[in-house]
Amino acid sequence: LLFGLYYMSSFLLSWYPEETNENVITSFLIKYMLPGILIVVFVIIYIYITRILIIGNIPPNVLLRNTAVLFLFGMPICFMNAHYHENNPFRRITKWLPCLFFPFIPLQIYSIGIRIYENGITPLRYGAIFFIFFECIALFLYYFRKTCIKQLPLLAAILIAFCCFFPFVNMKYVSYFSQRTAIEQFLYLPEEEQDDIVNHDYYSRFYGAFHYLSSDQLGNKYLSSLTQEEMDALSSFDRRK
Repeated sequence: LLFGLYYMSSFLLSWYPEETNENVITSFLIKYMLPGILIVVFVIIYIYITRILIIGNIPPNVLLRNTAVLFLFGMPICFMNAHYHENNPFRRITKWLPCLFFPFIPLQIYSIGIRIYENGITPLRYGAIFFIFFECIALFLYYFRKTCIKQLPLLAAILIAFCCFFPFVNMKYVSYFSQRTAIEQFLYLPEEEQDDIVNHDYYSRFYGAFHYLSSDQLGNKYLSSLTQEEMDALSSFDRRK
């Protein structure tokens, strides 16, 4: 309840510096508590990233999810904290704290790139691409065009609309096209390779594509349009559901 009332209300107020809110609880949360938590989380995330880079085993899903959540909560905290000019011990730190997001960008690009290369595009991965683009714009505006920072909600709305509703480029259609392409690649394989598909290097790619299309409206229409011979070739995936 406190989080919803004070975090979100202060975040909205931070877009309008001419207005202030001197509520004691809000001031405490924004000046002390949230920045302190954010700094601790940054330290933990950087230790974690350093560890996985040393080990050499980068888990794409975990890395992207953790850094994305940190951005979603961390950037608003920096915006809100900058709104308080007096008696704010963390203001100098939070002013430059978003710099620590920059190293995350190439790691996020690597993470989503690996997932798309191995398993194709899904709505979640397509949305992640737009989210990374939004991160880049937000960081650029924060440091180089602060007068335009109030346009970020509008940019977010445009990206969401483009990602969700625009014909032929929305997340559902692009994902369908990506997974359909994988199935078509499978159907073009020589028959002996199709028969030995379990041992094929790209088995998981074809398997994931088949089951994505099986649970998708456009995908089901595509599978229904295939010939009986083609469906028989895909039956090895269906048996391993």
